[in-house]
Amino acid sequence: MSNLDTVKEIYAAFGRGDVPAILDKLDENVEWETAIPVPGVPWLQTRRGRVNISAFFESLAPLSFQRFEPQPSASASLGQVHRAVAHDGRMLAAKLQYPDMQSAVEADLNQLKVVFALHARMNPAIDTGEMLKEIAARLREELDYDLEWRHMALYALIFKDEPSIRVPEVLRELSTRRLLTMTWLEGRPLLDYKGAPLLMNVWATWCDPCREEMPSLERLYREYRERGLRVVAISIDDGGQVDLINEFVSEHGLTFDVLHDPKSAIMRQYPVRGVPQTFLISRDGEIRATRYAEDWYSAANRALVDSLIVRDR
Repeated sequence: MSNLDTVKEIYAAFGRGDVPAILDKLDENVEWETAIPVPGVPWLQTRRGRVNISAFFESLAPLSFQRFEPQPSASASLGQVHRAVAHDGRMLAAKLQYPDMQSAVEADLNQLKVVFALHARMNPAIDTGEMLKEIAARLREELDYDLEWRHMALYALIFKDEPSIRVPEVLRELSTRRLLTMTWLEGRPLLDYKGAPLLMNVWATWCDPCREEMPSLERLYREYRERGLRVVAISIDDGGQVDLINEFVSEHGLTFDVLHDPKSAIMRQYPVRGVPQTFLISRDGEIRATRYAEDWYSAANRALVDSLIVRDR
């Protein structure tokens, strides 16, 4: 396609107020750079030079979005997320895939194939072919925004009766193969707890020792919360156990934060060996100690918490 044809298509998309079409067409003809490692102000890198894209997003805002913030608010696996506002006032999250990511992923997979081939020559007893297939399949899934919105719709249907699980609604009219626009949901990342000494407890309703130690953890929290101690208990129960979790919290009068992690992501982010397991974490995010099933109000554990608070002052 000639440059003139490209300009005509972009102009026509502006006339229709079709933001996704504009982004897709620009995506085919420019390279996009972002600040590293934290997402920063996006830029367009054209054949004529590097151009700040902020003005570009501002020009799009009156079209299909009431507002589209040029500054990324979060990173995604192969893209970044921008806040936006729909014309009906709803807050939106627009997940925008980096340009030419499909080619980049395929190039990386080809390099990995070469590495595996070299490994096979050195150690032919291990067949890495299936590993390569699995890695390739998962990476290609990350590029498939159509599959992602279908999964979101499926999860929304599965958990529609679970009051503690919310799935964003996808706005397909503002989505393309490289732009996934959905309703914005507020949440609290674990990093929100940074800045105060923290006891992070990993547990499950089916774990008897977990249930037995919770009352003493609550008693400890009530005594130390005025001194700055924060406690968060993360349940790794599956999605169907929300009622059990809520009943347990209510029954024992737990006043610290209780979060639900149905995919057990916490077990991949921290060295969790089993449940219950509690991490004592300093203000700067360093794990100072690890404990398992405990009487948290024992003299030894209160002394441990005292040392954590005093050391972190």
